[in-house]
Amino acid sequence: MKVLILGYGSTGKSIEDYLLSQNISSYAIWDDYSNEVSPHKTENNLDNINTESYKVVYISPGIAPDHPVISHIDKNKLDIPIETDLDMFFTSFIDTPMPKIIGITGTNGKSTCVEVLKEIILSTGVKAEACGNVGRPILECSPKISENEYLIIELSSFQLHYANSLRLDIAAILNITEDHIDWHGNRENYQEAKLSISQYLGNDSRTIVGSVPAGLIPEKNKNKYLVIDNAKEEINNISEDIQNVIFGICEELNIDRKYINNALDKVWVNKHRFELFGKNDKLTFVNDSKATNFSSVTKGLTKVDRGLLVMHGDFKGVDESFLEIHEGIHTVVFYGDPILDYNFGDKKIYSINSFKELPSIIDSECVEGDTVILSPGGSSFEHFKDYQERGLGFMKIINENYLMEI
Repeated sequence: MKVLILGYGSTGKSIEDYLLSQNISSYAIWDDYSNEVSPHKTENNLDNINTESYKVVYISPGIAPDHPVISHIDKNKLDIPIETDLDMFFTSFIDTPMPKIIGITGTNGKSTCVEVLKEIILSTGVKAEACGNVGRPILECSPKISENEYLIIELSSFQLHYANSLRLDIAAILNITEDHIDWHGNRENYQEAKLSISQYLGNDSRTIVGSVPAGLIPEKNKNKYLVIDNAKEEINNISEDIQNVIFGICEELNIDRKYINNALDKVWVNKHRFELFGKNDKLTFVNDSKATNFSSVTKGLTKVDRGLLVMHGDFKGVDESFLEIHEGIHTVVFYGDPILDYNFGDKKIYSINSFKELPSIIDSECVEGDTVILSPGGSSFEHFKDYQERGLGFMKIINENYLMEI
């Protein structure tokens, strides 16, 4: 029997590499988009998915529960377990000591929190690695990490939905706003996936929380969560909820406050997260391609007094009430469909099919002092491989058309 890898992005490729490192060559790959899969490894026939052919499916986290392969397994009640790269990783430590594991989830700010926390731990002289949804698959850490090191995992709601073997020493939820409603089916399922991180802790541990809506944590489970509300304002691009979680985790680890202060004193510039990449005598240009939900867009726009907003992508079924485009944004440009059912008032609305169309709109609508910001509000699957490619595409067009001072 073979292993089926479902999805061939970075996670799927890391699963393949891990299988080969374990001398397992009996596997196939099902991917709906990639052209990189070898023909002799490709599986695309549901009739072949049965218990005689496959013993396990390793799924990439972005694959939705209604994917044809998953639906086929459920409909036919096939005894084929659905597992993830997280399950592979934790299974690899069955007979060896585990590193110390910190899991971070939330709607916004996960990557920043993971990177700042890694910097703090490293500054104390202890080794730490960051992985997961932050961009580095967890299986790339397996051969290299010891029990005396920290592994900080950025966990998406998708990963938590599929998790089976996750074991955490410390867990944290930064915040929960509305996102990925199309994937989870409704708001409650999305929130439940985020809150489920607490079940992977030991019995006496509590999940550290930076900010969640009132009433979201069930009364009967409140003793499993520790809500921290110490931070009062954003510091160097580190929001209050990220600071709260960092304070809580560092207290758990008995890390001296001086290491935290040193990290917070740095200006954290994250690629594609409100990245000011260009400015001339007339305009400022910001790449906020990682703003993949409406709450991120709304927050980013609070830093822009006046200008033009570029949106793009799959808005994932999120309620438009979570989006606030203030009156200083005079023009909104949509890359592709759909244009939102949103009250834009007297704002100018444009639709484009390529970033190449953007400069002419900027030249006609923007005046001195304006900011041009790409803050998409949606995922990038239709037109771009990921938010990085989208952000780089935006920056390329801007840099080709405007002379910059910075």
